[in-house]
Amino acid sequence: MRTKRWLVAVGGALALASASGGAPQAQVRHASPEFVKLAEEFRQFRSPVFAARTWRPATRPAGVPDYAALVRAQMEGLPAFQMRLRELDPKGWPVHDQVDYLVLRSEMDDTDWEHRVLRETVKNPFFYIEQAFDGVRAEMGAVVPYSAEKAEAIIKAFERAGPIVEQGPKNIVLAEAAPEFGRIGIREVTDIRQKYVAGVRLMEPHFPASHRGRLGTAAQQAAEALEKYGRWIEANLPQMKGQPHVGRQNLEWLLKRIYFVPWSHDELLYMAELEMNRFRMMIEIEEKKNQGLKPLTMPTSEEWVEWFRLTYLQTKHFLKDLDLISFHPYISESYLQTGGVWQEPFGRGLRSGLMYFPTEPVQEPAKRLFIVPEDHWFTQTYFERLMRLDPIVDYHHSDWPGHYFEGQVTSRNPCFIRAEHRDSGFSNWAHYLEELFLNFDYPFLRGPRTRELHYNLLLFRAVRVPLDFHLSSGVHSIDESVQFQITLTPFLEEHVARGEVEGYVRRPFGASSYIIGKKQIEQILGERIAQRGGPGGHAAVGEPQKSRFNWREFHDTLLASGQIPLSLVRWEMTGYDDQIKKLWDMPDLQTELASR
Repeated sequence: MRTKRWLVAVGGALALASASGGAPQAQVRHASPEFVKLAEEFRQFRSPVFAARTWRPATRPAGVPDYAALVRAQMEGLPAFQMRLRELDPKGWPVHDQVDYLVLRSEMDDTDWEHRVLRETVKNPFFYIEQAFDGVRAEMGAVVPYSAEKAEAIIKAFERAGPIVEQGPKNIVLAEAAPEFGRIGIREVTDIRQKYVAGVRLMEPHFPASHRGRLGTAAQQAAEALEKYGRWIEANLPQMKGQPHVGRQNLEWLLKRIYFVPWSHDELLYMAELEMNRFRMMIEIEEKKNQGLKPLTMPTSEEWVEWFRLTYLQTKHFLKDLDLISFHPYISESYLQTGGVWQEPFGRGLRSGLMYFPTEPVQEPAKRLFIVPEDHWFTQTYFERLMRLDPIVDYHHSDWPGHYFEGQVTSRNPCFIRAEHRDSGFSNWAHYLEELFLNFDYPFLRGPRTRELHYNLLLFRAVRVPLDFHLSSGVHSIDESVQFQITLTPFLEEHVARGEVEGYVRRPFGASSYIIGKKQIEQILGERIAQRGGPGGHAAVGEPQKSRFNWREFHDTLLASGQIPLSLVRWEMTGYDDQIKKLWDMPDLQTELASR
């Protein structure tokens, strides 16, 4: 039975006022100064080297990390932070502070998961290649011509590649390493010399003359180091006996203890099956309705830019006319620029990873978006093809009021715990918006055929749940998962499916969070409608229902919660603590592993 705990959450009230467009508010004051000190110290302690699932670090690592020493330091230092957290008693704190306590606990659990379960430094040969690649990519995004300082940083990033990948043979435990990750690494360094030469050719004109020679030398030395490491992986591939997946027990612990997902593994699979069937039905309905209409044609890049700008205006006024969300002066439209250049390994299969050389800084507040020419092969890939046919297919998800919008709101949250926390489920606010726009009859610029594209993407998201669970549990191999996704998703090609699977096998819940987060938001929405006297509320039998639900208030309050687990958001927004009661006392990872 659901129970309510209506406690005054001062922090939550401050966050709501700020997100609703009021004057900037003071930082949240937590009930426990000891808790605040602990949170600040833990965030300083946690290494930004590893790809955290729950936290967005403010700084990148400098220099060449000693990965083995760093893992030891993290594992040796973590128990003291966990003990200090356990010694605090949050049960008498305001709900906002109790939520923050659980959020911080999840970040500590995530660090434990990083080094007890994923163990990428000893199990994943590709990890070191990725670290080398990412160091260069992280430095490239600057206005050109590059300053001498930025040129030096890019050169140094190339020079770090050798010392990074040289740690792989020292740290990888062959008996535990996954050969699947080894093969990913081999593929990524194939033709790396030619790829780096091509990348240097693109960057060199933007370099000061004094640094151009060193750029080529540094890139060549990096390529040689990566090739050497690739040969080591290939020679040792037969000795790699580990598994790429985390296993079902670890997956179930992750879902409950870190992400506070209230439903079981089997319940989530059943939910996904229902959603997949529903979206298949909707695709058929839309295609039946649209019989006789011409298929959508691919626009030129010039036409697409115009449609994108019209989409911004139409979406903005659509949201305003229906009073669905508050607007903020710090959120602007995307700034479009054509001419992005694709070059592996810098592109990495994503539009946001294109090599680009902006000549002017972004005019804040704004988001820059690069697009490739219409005759580029990338325009025919799954995501890009759908987005090019009608920009709204991705616009409400990525821009207004999706990821870009929510990210701007979250970063200004007056609670420092929430301003830097990033939960995979909550970030699927953007996925929730996709069907919301369909339900509100958004007037698609390119006509009703766009609805077919939307439902195709929704089916794609639902397929990710069984994909994620079967992949993470070891029911399906990586290759089987690639084929599984291709079979169930119309128009999906192997290039995209493989990129998805190889990323998600390293990030369990990342794929399934799309549909799970959406369903959690819809649960909160339905419960708030009922509490406000809408359909299913408290009108007398026989009396007409008149909804008093305020959509803008709901969405503002949701975003003001910060990107935290949605069962925690539900507790704050509805007062229902039944889900959290069941999840609060889940054992930590060390206890869980010892009990098996």
